[in-house]
Amino acid sequence: MLLSLRCAEDFTKKTRARGAEYAREGRVELMHVDGGLAEARVTGSSGDYAVLLELVDDSAGVAELEASCNCPHFADGFLCKHIWATITHLDSLGRSDLDPGGVPIHVEIGDP
Repeated sequence: MLLSLRCAEDFTKKTRARGAEYAREGRVELMHVDGGLAEARVTGSSGDYAVLLELVDDSAGVAELEASCNCPHFADGFLCKHIWATITHLDSLGRSDLDPGGVPIHVEIGDP
């Protein structure tokens, strides 16, 4: 199952729409993807933003995807379009590096 489908409920509809648009426009550049870690640079309206996604194993049957971005919206405590753009870009490439298997995924705000 696509990563975006498994964690969509953690993002607002507006954030998902704008992030998906960024991904379609080719604004996401993956810098590093390995195992449960993905680093990307996303070109936003006010410059480039660094996104980090890290899959954290959870023994309670729910995996956590710790996400961070250095944009102002994320600094205000919200998941942002840059994170969603990175997630959908990974999906479009068929990358399953952040797939914990059949368990649900919850996206947590990590340290920027």
